[in-house]
Amino acid sequence: MPKSVSTKSVRVAGSCLLAGSVLLAGAASAVWAQSAKTNAIPDFTQGGIGWVTRSNDFFPPKNGLGPVMSDPAHPYVMESSPGRPQTFRVADLSHPP
Repeated sequence: MPKSVSTKSVRVAGSCLLAGSVLLAGAASAVWAQSAKTNAIPDFTQGGIGWVTRSNDFFPPKNGLGPVMSDPAHPYVMESSPGRPQTFRVADLSHPP
């Protein structure tokens, strides 16, 4: 025959359940607020002006392998270069050596 549960132990269990629920809700809201910050669209403007570039090439790093560059025999010319027609990119297949 099962023993009856005292009202004191029911109150303690209920208080623990309530405290755990409050802590879980607080932790969940903190995680949600942090994820909202990281999912925000990054602001790449500087002084109210967006990205401005005079070239659309990648620049090689100071050391190590860099990006695949244009073939020296077929240099890439942007549309904005005066006096030269625009060309397409031709990869330098000897890179990396």
